[in-house]
Amino acid sequence: MPELPEVEITATKLQKSGLVGRKIISFRLFSPAQFISGFSLSKAKKDILGKKITVIFRKGKTVFMTLSGNPKRALAFHLKMTGNLYSGKAGERLDKSVRFAVGFAGGAELRFSDVRKFGRIWYGLEKEVLCEKYFAALGRDILKVAFTEFNEKLRGRRGMIKPILLRQDIFSGIGNIIADESLWLSKIHPKTKSHDLDGRRNRVLFGNLKKIINKILKSGGTSMRDWKHPDNEMGGYQNKFLIYDQKICPRCRRRTEKIKVGGRGSTICPGCQKN
Repeated sequence: MPELPEVEITATKLQKSGLVGRKIISFRLFSPAQFISGFSLSKAKKDILGKKITVIFRKGKTVFMTLSGNPKRALAFHLKMTGNLYSGKAGERLDKSVRFAVGFAGGAELRFSDVRKFGRIWYGLEKEVLCEKYFAALGRDILKVAFTEFNEKLRGRRGMIKPILLRQDIFSGIGNIIADESLWLSKIHPKTKSHDLDGRRNRVLFGNLKKIINKILKSGGTSMRDWKHPDNEMGGYQNKFLIYDQKICPRCRRRTEKIKVGGRGSTICPGCQKN
């Protein structure tokens, strides 16, 4: 599943791709069940025509686009497990996994592909999109959280540390890869109770979360299944995993274990990460 780095890379590259400022001239939706709007589908198709993207950025794990209009409109995408946003040209044959496409003056087209159809697409008045359940519940972006806030929120919780890190209403942006890599680097078992971690260990974890996110960003993200950059470039972090999906711990050379934590698969080192 694309996490913070992959969504950040997607949004940044689309912002620089030349789509900003171009007029939308076509709207094609092939999977209505994935589309969320305060407008009816027929009205949304008409309303979006003539609008221009003014800015593209990441919000949580979504690619969020503000569009022109009075009031402003918004178009947002949650990639979920297999979603991918990329640019194409009008008239090109669409891949069978494309669920949504908008065309722009000049012939460019923005396409959303999603093999498993778990992704979401929002369109409507910006203020109304931001009131949708996903956005309304978002916690602070992990890259904008200071250590004091991070420490307070962890010490005030009584659950296992990994599920807490993955809760988007507490800190937004952290996903499975980031959590596994950061916890291993910090020598913390994912089932450790959050309130059992003292300030010193939380500071180590906090630093390693930022370290792993920056490392993934510098590596161009993780391309394991369907995710690629909008320009079709591949990420490289899948070749640099520390513990995630690895068989041998690179620190102590013990065999790793795959366990379930809060329903999510986790790779741990039983030697380095004591429960």
